[in-house]
Amino acid sequence: RTDAIIDIITTSTGSASDAAAIFQIKTSGALHAAANVIDLNISGVALSDAIDITYATDAASGDAIELNMVTNVAGDAVKIISAATTGNGISITNTAARTSGSALAITDSANATASAATAFISSAAITDVDALTITTAAQTSGSTLSVQAGASVFTTGSALTIDGSGAYNTDADAGLLDVTATGIALDGYIASIIGNVATTVDAILQVSGNGLTSGNGLVVASTGAGLTGNLFSATSA
Repeated sequence: RTDAIIDIITTSTGSASDAAAIFQIKTSGALHAAANVIDLNISGVALSDAIDITYATDAASGDAIELNMVTNVAGDAVKIISAATTGNGISITNTAARTSGSALAITDSANATASAATAFISSAAITDVDALTITTAAQTSGSTLSVQAGASVFTTGSALTIDGSGAYNTDADAGLLDVTATGIALDGYIASIIGNVATTVDAILQVSGNGLTSGNGLVVASTGAGLTGNLFSATSA
């Protein structure tokens, strides 16, 4: 077979009406949970995509897929159940230099008192790989990860929280936070905490080891022979 079983070709521009859609399905019945509006079942060894959307020639400004859930408040807008062993659950590849916009944008503006996180990643059954990996090129500006929290977040929470409940047996490795710089630093800092405008806080940095029975609360060490500055420097006006 070299032609499509169903082929729709139209040059019509339609009108400013939902009824002018090229292909439209309307259903008002209380469908059974197994009675899908569109159902694709593929049992053969398919090398092609189940759905392929390609824009060509003219520049388009509409969305490839738009989902308006409106009154569907209990269902998922997109639900992916993947059994892939080598593929990705979601793969986004951007090939153009963006002048605005993001490769992935999530805007949660429906309610200021939402009871769940805007983005949730769970890998409770995975024990040997990272839950999240961010890899960048040699950045000349910008941040690999930027957390911009509003002022109200600090009344009860933190901009970044790392909670660990496991029993750590990592020897010399960091149990919760590991910052390792392998490149040659010509200037600046590996880690920086600045609280120039925070004049009434208890401390800029707090280290608490109330549960320690052995070991050190804070270790500052250097094995480099060419150290010309201070290993630890404190300056107070």
